[in-house]
Amino acid sequence: HCISSAASDVYKRQVLKKIMTGTGVFGPIWEGPFVISQKLLDGTFKLKTTDGAIIPRAWNSDHLQCYYN
Repeated sequence: HCISSAASDVYKRQVLKKIMTGTGVFGPIWEGPFVISQKLLDGTFKLKTTDGAIIPRAWNSDHLQCYYN
């Protein structure tokens, strides 16, 4: 993983429950970009969008990847 708690690092998150979003198996696997807003416990992070909107649930680092343009 390339995950750190630096506020300037940008990440993408794994799409969970693709079937619930209606995209099925051909939908995107990752979505983003997101910025870490807060480091919680042992590899768990709160995220925010690049516009500053806070994402309501916490994400484990296993479901995050570095975002490259």
